[in-house]
Amino acid sequence: MEKINYDEFDKEVVELCKAMNKIPGIQTIDSCCGHGKDYFRIFFTVEDIETLNHFMWAGCYRWWNWRNGFRVQICDGDVNRDLGILKLQLESYEIGEDAYKEVYKMTEGINNFIEEWMKKEKKK
Repeated sequence: MEKINYDEFDKEVVELCKAMNKIPGIQTIDSCCGHGKDYFRIFFTVEDIETLNHFMWAGCYRWWNWRNGFRVQICDGDVNRDLGILKLQLESYEIGEDAYKEVYKMTEGINNFIEEWMKKEKKK
């Protein structure tokens, strides 16, 4: 995976993208904070269904609750990409400051997930 230049990102998305990119098998590929006028969005890929399952499971109230602030959707296919990789979109229900508050909660939850659960998995 190539190094990501976060200097080019909207400042509101940086910490969540960094957190998501720490999860093995997930890579953010595009994002937009919505600039107070539109929904907050992060586009990302998952290597396999197991990775997606872990991400969705961890977000179901255990480490963060993505259902209250976000929806995860499958994006359009891209025949120029590896067909074994799923492209998804994480999109906020809220706009502006309300969305950013949910982003902060989700970022904190993902970081806790990585510290607790991912470390346990590595020990197996």
